[in-house]
Amino acid sequence: MYNGRRTNLHSAWDSGLLGHLGTEEQLFPGLSEESAQHRKDYSKGGVKEWAERGHNAARDVVYAELPKAAEGAPATLDAAYEQSANALIRVQIEMGGARLAKVLNRVLR
Repeated sequence: MYNGRRTNLHSAWDSGLLGHLGTEEQLFPGLSEESAQHRKDYSKGGVKEWAERGHNAARDVVYAELPKAAEGAPATLDAAYEQSANALIRVQIEMGGARLAKVLNRVLR
């Protein structure tokens, strides 16, 4: 359950949680400042390492922090889960930008 609606975890992450962070225009100023500070770290490695980091993040936050639910009942994504999700989403957006820039710079040189 998320925002009083029954959903699946994929949909909650792809639209619900992401949508609550605001529009691109609202997110960009804060992300661009933070991203510039972490750009080199976020773009280290290659696709294999990036996939492994994403897998680890999913294991450690997306699944490990799911609220407990009674047998057969849906879990309800609460404020604590959303707060952890928001932090991860922001970092993933920053990493994606740094990694895309690295790939484009390599390909377009």
